[in-house]
Amino acid sequence: ERLTEVSKRAESGDPVLQRFLAIRQWSRHESVPSTPGGRPGLHWLQQAAEQGHRAAQIEIAQHYEQTPKQSHAVAAFKFREQAASQGDAESYFKTAVCFRDGVGCTKDLAKAAGMLCQALLVGYPDSISAAGTDPVVLASVLAILSNDSGVNVESLPIATVNLSNAGLTELPRRLPCSLTDLDLSNNRLTKVSDALRELKSLSALNLSNNLV
Repeated sequence: ERLTEVSKRAESGDPVLQRFLAIRQWSRHESVPSTPGGRPGLHWLQQAAEQGHRAAQIEIAQHYEQTPKQSHAVAAFKFREQAASQGDAESYFKTAVCFRDGVGCTKDLAKAAGMLCQALLVGYPDSISAAGTDPVVLASVLAILSNDSGVNVESLPIATVNLSNAGLTELPRRLPCSLTDLDLSNNRLTKVSDALRELKSLSALNLSNNLV
């Protein structure tokens, strides 16, 4: 009788109970409405996610991330973006990677950089390494962070940075002090930035094919 009441409330739109039923039915392998080929309980989890339940958004995104189908990539991105809008650190990161690589969405390096900054600011550890796979994204991340007085860019633990072919006309005002290897080749830099003089650990600097 209690489960019947829970089901009625879930059907009437209670996202907490919708997620409860999804978890219960997954654990008991009960047959419930789901998408074709979906896991039991997926119907309820999707209902909860659609109504803004953050945990449900994360869990259903994780479900879709396990398969290579393009339609699933789109769904995973959708729910990751929604969870990110509610402050989930991993979802900031996952959404950024989608924007960077064009997986489940239109490729957008500016949005990727913004999301990676958000992920970094809430403590997601892989944000800088993900930014580093694309010089344009990394340049944008460093520029955004260097203009934020609340971020200690100098203390970021980064040793090697590749900003080659990043379209730079100037460097970010602040850079991580731990840098030992900095590639600035193939940009449009016209002068040596003061920020470089602060890099006491820098041992390799490539400024070839600039306007210096």
